Amino acid sequence: MNQKQRQQLLNMLLKKKEILLRDLESLQESSLVTDKVEEEGFTDTSLQSVSLGLLEHETRALHFIELAIRKLIDNENFGVCEECGGSIQIERLIAIPYASRCIECQSNREHQKNQNDFGYF
Repeated sequence: MNQKQRQQLLNMLLKKKEILLRDLESLQESSLVTDKVEEEGFTDTSLQSVSLGLLEHETRALHFIELAIRKLIDNENFGVCEECGGSIQIERLIAIPYASRCIECQSNREHQKNQNDFGYF
């Protein structure tokens, strides 16, 4: 991966981080509104459940993005598959700049997860 591609990926990651931080702030504000509604005696557990799920998902995504930014800046294994040690294709990194596995290893992982979800071991 050349320097221009690294800079492009860093810019993409920083933009995704900025968007996620705004989304998280918005989710936290809506959570405060939900808490206020509950104080007044109303409950909407489905709304709370969705908000909590989104908050957890966004927080996890932010963690992976920050990790990728740190690896990219520190020149520390960015673009290297954490499973097989091979290179993650640049096309994959452009699509998912915080990807930590190559397509083959990610596919294998998802296949194994799907088998386990259906009771196959």
